[in-house]
Amino acid sequence: MDEFARRMVVLACVFFGVLLRSTDCLSCYQCNVYIRGTPWPCDSDKGMRKVDDCHACLKTFTRSYLHNTFHDQILTNYESRVCVKDREYLKEEGCHPREVASGYMKRCFCYDDYCNASGRASVTLAALLGIIVSGIFVRKSIS
Repeated sequence: MDEFARRMVVLACVFFGVLLRSTDCLSCYQCNVYIRGTPWPCDSDKGMRKVDDCHACLKTFTRSYLHNTFHDQILTNYESRVCVKDREYLKEEGCHPREVASGYMKRCFCYDDYCNASGRASVTLAALLGIIVSGIFVRKSIS
């Protein structure tokens, strides 16, 4: 096996190892949800609940119009954070917008510990490693 092929095998093993690790046993924040029938708001004294053993972290943004009287609408914005424990609901990392009844919803999936904490963008370890290794290979191929 030549040097390039060996490097590619090592790169593939590292990449998939990091990718698999990043989707198991995550810790996420959870709030603006009901837990055993009790609301857990993000801005309460309890704060955001920390949950372990997640497969993904999810942050949802919902904007809808409520009709409180005839021809009168109230715009509501709702944001929640959730620990995804069921693999069936996993999606590609990033935000997935969609139209819902009387409004709009955006679900943002991420795969790092506590990545659903704030509105800032996050870069996964797998993406960072891919960028670094790609830069090394491009640099070596140019030389």
